[in-house]
Amino acid sequence: MQEIICSGSPYEVGYKHGTDAREKVHGSLAFYTDYFWRKSQMNWATASLTAEKFVPLLQRDWPDYLEEIKGIADGSDLPFSTVLAMNIRTEIAMGLMAQDGCTAFAWKTAEVSLLAQNWDWEEAQQRNLIHLSIKRDDGRPSISMMTEAGIIGKVGLNTAGVGICLNAIRARGVDYGRLPVHLAMRAVLESTSRVEAIVKLEKSGVAAAVHFLIGDQSGSTSLEASHKDLVKLEMQSGRICHSNHFIADHTDGVHDTVFSQDSLERIDRATELLNQAASKSRMPTVELLERMLEDEQGLPGAINRAASGKSTTATLFGVVMDLDKKDVDGKEYIDFIAMFSAVNSGHCNQEIMDAVMKQMQKLTLSNLATHTASWGPLAQRLCMRFGYDKVISGTSGSEATDTAVKIARKWGIATKGIRKEEMLVFGVGDSFHGLTSGVWNLQNGTAKRTGYGLDDTLQTNINPTTGKVLRYGNIEDIETCLKTHHGRTAAVIIECLHGGLRMDVEVQYSRAVYDLCRKYGILFIADEVRQGAGKTGKFHCFEHLGDDVHPDMVCMGKSIAGGFYPCSYVLGTNAVMSLVGTAEMASTFGFTPIGNAATNVTLDIIDRPGYMQRGEYFGKWFQRLADRWIEEYEFVIEGVGCGMDMCLYIDEDHSTQRVTARKVAALCVQKGLLVVQQKNRVRMSPPLILSDEEMEKAMGILKDALDQVLLYETVPGEFWTGPL
Repeated sequence: MQEIICSGSPYEVGYKHGTDAREKVHGSLAFYTDYFWRKSQMNWATASLTAEKFVPLLQRDWPDYLEEIKGIADGSDLPFSTVLAMNIRTEIAMGLMAQDGCTAFAWKTAEVSLLAQNWDWEEAQQRNLIHLSIKRDDGRPSISMMTEAGIIGKVGLNTAGVGICLNAIRARGVDYGRLPVHLAMRAVLESTSRVEAIVKLEKSGVAAAVHFLIGDQSGSTSLEASHKDLVKLEMQSGRICHSNHFIADHTDGVHDTVFSQDSLERIDRATELLNQAASKSRMPTVELLERMLEDEQGLPGAINRAASGKSTTATLFGVVMDLDKKDVDGKEYIDFIAMFSAVNSGHCNQEIMDAVMKQMQKLTLSNLATHTASWGPLAQRLCMRFGYDKVISGTSGSEATDTAVKIARKWGIATKGIRKEEMLVFGVGDSFHGLTSGVWNLQNGTAKRTGYGLDDTLQTNINPTTGKVLRYGNIEDIETCLKTHHGRTAAVIIECLHGGLRMDVEVQYSRAVYDLCRKYGILFIADEVRQGAGKTGKFHCFEHLGDDVHPDMVCMGKSIAGGFYPCSYVLGTNAVMSLVGTAEMASTFGFTPIGNAATNVTLDIIDRPGYMQRGEYFGKWFQRLADRWIEEYEFVIEGVGCGMDMCLYIDEDHSTQRVTARKVAALCVQKGLLVVQQKNRVRMSPPLILSDEEMEKAMGILKDALDQVLLYETVPGEFWTGPL
């Protein structure tokens, strides 16, 4: 298939198309001149007059398309009305197209979003097909499509990861006030998301009957169009397929003709193939879908169609589009930070998305006048699953930790009898519990915090006697502090596993803190917001401390709802939670129907056999590599794999090899691996749905960055240019 690469203004794009594909554009004209006459005794002059009925609409709303068509006409030495008619061919035929047998399907999982189609048409038109690429540098997506020479919109995808397939539908009727089919496809390819594309078509309408399968990295939507309406069909279990007849009910007066019995058979066969692969837990790949497109069951009217007898229709091309995550230039990235675990279950997890979208169509928010019916069962599920008596729902992780500390203070006053002006709540060094005014003071002090007036001597991670930070991992620090101050200490809040020290050291330390809290009658609050939800091989980090460890309160957040909705929870025993009275804790968006739906499905996913064990598996994988890199690179001084929390320490003060963690991280990003830098650490937090292949690729990129970092004087992104 001839490739034509265009750029510039709409006219320049069209002119390059017309010039480079001149012979094929003339071939398309000859094909459709013959086709229209054979099917309806319509000559080309009549076809051109019909097409011109769309000019007022296009001049008003889509002038760039007219300019591009004019460029094709000039470049190929044809009249403008002739090239316009080729782009309006579906509307000219008005349902007369016959023997078209395209089959399209899509498959979305947490790891990948794929869109596939066989395009079936008369074999005589195969010689006139082109691969058209339109390069953009103005912020709009670049486009790559398989099309018939002279036509500006067809099957393809763009650099925003939006793709489109089509199936012909034989249903009479045309509306000259709506966007023609092939130009509607171009509008989709000009979009930056599936949602944007669908909104465009809902606004413009589509002039004649057709089916579009529109996808992006979040999944695909089946859009059945007629000259009167648009009907959407969504994926079921992450899969959807279509052929050449309407599946949904349409407006009165819209009737299609199933012009080929094999349309029914092909959609059944495509569904069967997709379901068979899914039932075998097969990972969808481009290669797997290509094999499905080669299926010949039911020849000649198979998915891979063949011309036979009177039918001259055959599969002219097949295409599988990978709609994976891309940047504005179309570059793919492996997300190895996942917003520090907020999307542990993967971007756009289909199961969670389906549950959230289903709930969004029923009820959005109902918490004050009456509780939503889904909250009670979820609250009971959380308490029974983790062995607690009561639960409070919030939104952010910071809200959860702030709420837990707030409850601990009341417990300190009401139960332990501590005077409020003397009460201590301790955090430990190098922790993060959020940046609200109630918990920021539990973390390492900064000039920024001081600037807000939030330094505190009562809620702190500093020993009041020594004035020194309670270093995480140093048992003596916390032991000395509590020995002196336990009588006025209400609680210690801690991330049981930080991921900054070797895991056995962190387990030993956090267990010692727990034992000290039990010894002195101090509440132990486990902050599981970042490191919980199965990330380290167990649901909660505190479970690594021993079967007898049961924190007084547990804070959950981030990925507990798969990243689809901000949800957080504080679980606790009656001894502390019963102290909370009416109107003492409230969150507008706590326990919403949408959040409840997302949390329930996420819990289902995390508790599946083998899911949490992935964290331990990948953590050990990284640790083995990191141990080797310590020996291989002088500037690598330590590496820690704590489940899916991984970090590499860089010696930024090395006497001869000047390397910073930010430089390594920036080089990784340039190579397609998203990581972050914190102090002298390269931090990683990939999702639990990570595949072995993705892990191998990511570690290969990281090693390449370590190999090459000394070769670069600077790396884009190495230096922060924003506010300090």
